[in-house]
Amino acid sequence: MERPNYYAVLPASVRYDKQLRPAARLLYAEITALCNKSGYCSAGNAYFAELYDASIKTVQGWITQLVKGGYISVEVLRDDGGQVTGRRIWIAGNPALPLLKNEVTSPENRGDPHLNFKEHYNRKNITSKNNTPIVPKTDEPKTVEDVFALYAGEDAELCNALNDLAADRKDRREPMTVRAAQRLVSRLDKLTNDRLIKISMLEQAILMGWKTVYPLKTDERERPEAATPRRREAREL
Repeated sequence: MERPNYYAVLPASVRYDKQLRPAARLLYAEITALCNKSGYCSAGNAYFAELYDASIKTVQGWITQLVKGGYISVEVLRDDGGQVTGRRIWIAGNPALPLLKNEVTSPENRGDPHLNFKEHYNRKNITSKNNTPIVPKTDEPKTVEDVFALYAGEDAELCNALNDLAADRKDRREPMTVRAAQRLVSRLDKLTNDRLIKISMLEQAILMGWKTVYPLKTDERERPEAATPRRREAREL
């Protein structure tokens, strides 16, 4: 993804929020710059991690802070099969926008007007001059961590459980591919909508040495015979 040449916006509400890490404030400004093109940001965590020389987990923590603060909202994109294909980050609330091209009044004279990015850009009716709808390109998840981060959103516990299973498979020399990660999260959604059950199924898969998740009921036919139980080792995430 090319780095944007647009101005970034960092309103006072974000700038002076002591609940946000300094890097999270900077990330917010970067997201506003990326939103200038289509009204939303489609960059993945891997992009921000490379940009700021940080880990994907650290970037996810920044995004979680911004979501909890009500500054952004995250929309997970899925295909017809329910697999995660990307995400869109929208600026929530009323961030201050920079001057438009035809505006000559300085910010000091015009006050601090606020616009909503979702209103400023009609997310369903972005059209070109010939009224042909523009289909924005989204970044495909490039890593297993990206797939899990997109799927879990701000649920850090669920994301950690997914990454634990991937790490366990890697330890057993059966590393998970991006495609396998997409199938895993799709399977989780098919089995249950309860996040706690999803986490329990992931923990069960680690203990039993399974490649994927199975229902918790012991009488399910599709469950494989129990392998030698494995103790879940503590990992530094």
